[in-house]
Amino acid sequence: KGASVGGVAANGKEQLMRIANLGPHKIVCVDADFDLLMDAYSNYSERVRQDPYVVHTTYYAIESILADVSFYQSFFQSLGISVQTTEYEDQLKWISLTCLDLFLLLLSFAKDDSHHRSFWLKDFAACLNTIKKGEVGNWEKTSYYKKRWRREYASLFDSKQHEISSIYQKILQEGFSDEHCYAFMNGHELYNLFIRPLWEKRLIQSIDSKIEAFKENHRGPAIAEYKTQCYQELGDRSNLKAVLDHSYYHNKPVPLQLPDKTANKITDLFSTSGMC
Repeated sequence: KGASVGGVAANGKEQLMRIANLGPHKIVCVDADFDLLMDAYSNYSERVRQDPYVVHTTYYAIESILADVSFYQSFFQSLGISVQTTEYEDQLKWISLTCLDLFLLLLSFAKDDSHHRSFWLKDFAACLNTIKKGEVGNWEKTSYYKKRWRREYASLFDSKQHEISSIYQKILQEGFSDEHCYAFMNGHELYNLFIRPLWEKRLIQSIDSKIEAFKENHRGPAIAEYKTQCYQELGDRSNLKAVLDHSYYHNKPVPLQLPDKTANKITDLFSTSGMC
């Protein structure tokens, strides 16, 4: 929420980055956004990178870390649901490779001022919203979406060829591949448009499977009662969306696989020497 730091109004990350006199007993934790991916992305990019007392996510946001395969597996294990990760891994790759060109276009405009910015996050999100939920993971559709967006924004792609090439090389130099593009997307968009629907689908499949097995030996009202019980076991939430939102953000199972840069900063910060 908005607040005042030093008498100046600020919001979110900007508010935190204005806090002075950080040290072993006073740290801030922020989403990386594009500050690690793009030089001078914001006024505090270098501080995010260099200040040992600013802990960052490496990827765009916490949602990007929580979308990882290891968290996906431990999340469902915490709910007593066994999952195979192969399909989910494939879906993350699909999101990355299908949206890569469009994502690079977004980054190419990220540092332009508002008067010269022709492609915004809202435009990126609008394109992602055209992807039908059932088509995530369908590789035959990848070419369709990529060609569609290339046609729609042909003039922008042409005008930003140099910037797109430079940003892409930076991503590769940082050790990330095309298949990891999803991790740098806006966290809320990633979760709302892709991760939650995929995880919700898996939850429904698990519940339906349990109900079908129950039906083999039960009839009538007992089935409805069992269905209610299955949902109640997921937590005292009004619906699956609420169950997922709560568990995803507030009931994090372990282990949580952190990106190297984030893990290294935390290790240095909380080592014996770092806290002295």
